[in-house]
Amino acid sequence: MQLLLSGHWLETILNTIVIFFCKEYRKNNVLLSVCARSESGDTKATESDTRTDTELARLAGSDPHAFSILFDRYFTRVYRFHSFRIRQREDAEDLTSDTFVKIFEKLHTYQDRGVPFSVWVFTIARHTLVDFTRKAKDNVTSLDALEEYQEPGQDFDHDAIDRSVLME
Repeated sequence: MQLLLSGHWLETILNTIVIFFCKEYRKNNVLLSVCARSESGDTKATESDTRTDTELARLAGSDPHAFSILFDRYFTRVYRFHSFRIRQREDAEDLTSDTFVKIFEKLHTYQDRGVPFSVWVFTIARHTLVDFTRKAKDNVTSLDALEEYQEPGQDFDHDAIDRSVLME
């Protein structure tokens, strides 16, 4: 299955994540800027920015526009990363949102160590995915734990069940 991101569909996902940011971090000036930019429809203005990711990461704490540029640069790639591994659209959207929340919260800890900023971003995305799969694994019921299914015997009254279903 190939995932194609059309402009309208991608814009809908982007707006969903921005709305999540707005609800979760209404008090923070950086994410308020992302919210305001999204509401005004100014999502293309950041494409012409020539600053490097490292410069933007350094500025993101004090410059609200810097984080929104990083968000725009990495949103599609992070979403694809999750969607190719999870294969469930809703879970991929949630994981992408969680990833960007973690990126925003940990941006002050980023240090340029000679590797691209994208490595740091996708390390957070991978950790978010691992956490998700661990939680999902805990919610799985083992087949061994289920009681053995008993087939109904000869004295099973199918007509009574049919009547009760019809009555409901």
